[in-house]
Order: sequence, then structure tokens, then C-alpha cells
Amino acid sequence: MSEEKSKIIQILNALKPQIRQKIDDLKDGKQPLQKSLKSDKSPVTVLDQFISKLFYKTFLQEFSGVNFLSEEEEEKRLSFPLFILDPVDGTKEFIENRDEWVISFGLYHSSELADPRNFSWIYNPLNLFEISSERIINPGNVPNIEFDQVLVSRTEYQSGLHEDENALAVGSIAYKLGLFAAGHGKKVVSKRDKNVWDIAAGTHICLKNNIQAFQGQKEFNEIQDLLIKSPFTWTRIQD
Repeated sequence: MSEEKSKIIQILNALKPQIRQKIDDLKDGKQPLQKSLKSDKSPVTVLDQFISKLFYKTFLQEFSGVNFLSEEEEEKRLSFPLFILDPVDGTKEFIENRDEWVISFGLYHSSELADPRNFSWIYNPLNLFEISSERIINPGNVPNIEFDQVLVSRTEYQSGLHEDENALAVGSIAYKLGLFAAGHGKKVVSKRDKNVWDIAAGTHICLKNNIQAFQGQKEFNEIQDLLIKSPFTWTRIQD
């Protein structure tokens, strides 16, 4: 592992207690959740904002010459090298008190996900599932998922977009991709457009674990747009 990747992991480990404390304060009612809606009608909480500001301040202080892209930052553009952060991928899950959300984060030196300098990280502070592009860090207390099950969005499933009898609705897309990379389920399918911060880290980690990503019939392996059009399928190469 490179010195840069080791440094990122060290910083992430140092940030975990602050994130956990913030979650505890919100759950204990010591601080209001402050639910609101962004211009696209998606929810945002103080946890989204807290993690975004924490990562922005910490990583830009430690890494000069690297740009920062977060779902919660106003200015959004792809300019490499680039940190990409989704502070709470699965905000609806967090609001509804389900543990099916994660922090999705990575450093990308170029648009090519396979660039060996890139690093990605997915972390669930509640069930402690944690995986990076280097390895599974903590298998966590995750749900029982059969090998033949297809992991899909709960919203898409409830909307009737998935007819596969083996479809299983599981939390956020980044969480599903992390679980899939760790060996859970048969494939991941999504039929709605995704922002780059939703799927960059998860797709990179999947690629490192012998999993291909497809955008329609085209292989998806490069970060080119902020909004990426559906449909998507992530499947193991041996399948």
C-alpha cells in the first residue's frame, strides 16, 4: 500500500470517533436532526453537513493540490486529482432509523477508476461494515443475504421497477455495492440515474474485487459526468 493511501486510512480512523459522537448526540436529542429539503427535493440533515465540512477541512488541510467534491458542497465539478464524498449515502435510511446507509469517499487521481493510485472507502458507522479498495476492513453486523439475491433500491422495489423474484431491497447504493464487493448477493441493479458521489467509491471497490459495472450495455469504468444515466448493473466477472 502506498504512503498516500496509508495516510488517508490513518486520517479516516481518527475521524470515526467524531462521527460516532455526532450520531449519538443526534439520537439522544442533544442536537436537532434539522431535516430539510434541497432544491431537488432530496432530504438533508445536520449529519450530512457535519461530515461534509469535517472531511473538507481535514483532507484539504492535509493534501495540497487536490480538489474536493461533496454532495453537500455548492460548487460541483470534476477536476482531478479529486476527493469525492457522499457524507450520508442513504439519508432517507438514516432519517427512518435504519442502518442501511454509509459514508462513501475516495481519492481519484484521474477519471479512470482502474488508476492504481486511486483509493475508495465505504463505512457504516452503525453496523461497523467497512471496506476499502485495498481490503475488507470490518465485515460488520450486516443482514443475511443469500448468494442468489439481487440487491436493489428500496424505493425502486416499492415502485415496482424490479420483477426478479430474487430481488432484495437494501438501503443505499453505496452500501449495496460495498456489500456486493464483500461477497453478498448475486448482483446489484439500479434503474434510476445516479450522481457520481453515489457510485464512484462503490464501483471502484467492486472493480478491485473482480466485479464489472455496466451502464446499459456499456462498461462503466470512468468518471466523466456528475450525473450518470441509468440503468446500471454490477455483476461478478465469473457470472
